[in-house]
Amino acid sequence: MVGYFSFRWIYFQIIYEKC
Repeated sequence: MVGYFSFRWIYFQIIYEKC
């Protein structure tokens, strides 16, 4: 579960930085 949450956080961070 922790791995999934971490993956989601990283994905969100990348999108946020891209914008």
